[in-house]
Amino acid sequence: MRIEKTIASIKEFIPKVIFEILHELSMNVALTEQDRLDLNLILEEAITNAIQHGNQFDTKQKVQVILECDHDAITIRVKDQGRGFNYQKLPDIEESNEKMTSSGRGIFLIKKIAEDVSFNETGSEVCIRKRIQKKT
Repeated sequence: MRIEKTIASIKEFIPKVIFEILHELSMNVALTEQDRLDLNLILEEAITNAIQHGNQFDTKQKVQVILECDHDAITIRVKDQGRGFNYQKLPDIEESNEKMTSSGRGIFLIKKIAEDVSFNETGSEVCIRKRIQKKT
């Protein structure tokens, strides 16, 4: 199963696109409430990062979200049209004694929830793999 959405870089569009993705997913996969909450958080953080940091709130630029589901996991790809970033220089929040700023927690949270998080060479696309526990 595959779900694809493309949205303008407008933060106010994020809740609607997440609702549409999770609704379409729930029509095909019986997710637990925890998986639904985890996927909501992953999507919110990844799309927000793409709009804010990737596309710099440029409403002419788009964010592409692709969700693919197999028997026990969901892979989410979020790609922006920005220049990317050096994902290898992300701060290690757990080892830092400094106070966290108002941003910078998104990738940290995603890595805590998902089994695998990777980026393309430029850092303009994140790929997140999350195991799911389907309801029986």
